[in-house]
Amino acid sequence: MIPVDEAVANPAFDVTPGGLVEAIVTERGHCPATAAGLRALYPEADDA
Repeated sequence: MIPVDEAVANPAFDVTPGGLVEAIVTERGHCPATAAGLRALYPEADDA
């Protein structure tokens, strides 16, 4: 336990700058980190 007034941080996500991301890995596979790459993995999203 820590004191109530102690400053803490617990980031829940990675804040990698977008310019450093070249690919995205999902449960459907991997693709370039572009809109076109994501559309290729999730074509049903265009129907929404």
